[in-house]
Amino acid sequence: MTINVTQFGRRSITGTAAVTAGTTQTLAGATPITAAITSVTTGNANDGVALPTGCVFGDEVVLFNLSAVALKVWPPAAGQVNGATAGAAHVHAASKPGTYMSIGNESWMTILGA
Repeated sequence: MTINVTQFGRRSITGTAAVTAGTTQTLAGATPITAAITSVTTGNANDGVALPTGCVFGDEVVLFNLSAVALKVWPPAAGQVNGATAGAAHVHAASKPGTYMSIGNESWMTILGA
């Protein structure tokens, strides 16, 4: 059986990037995630990155927190991560990978590394 990913409406988030998390610890100051696979460094606990907007169900972003401190991962302003309050950041543990999967409506679910 062949599965064509376009039948699920996935848009193409491609590429890799290395970014430094924004230091304002707010969505407005978070560094935007623009690649499918992104390694993130941060100097302070709770500095942050922002997940992309306009994603559809099934789009995925893989983040590697390369820092020894926790990272905040912000959904789009009206979105949620793991069903939390709209616009609230998700705390991504220090030195851990994680996959963020869009469930539509600017909301995301996580699969975090152990």
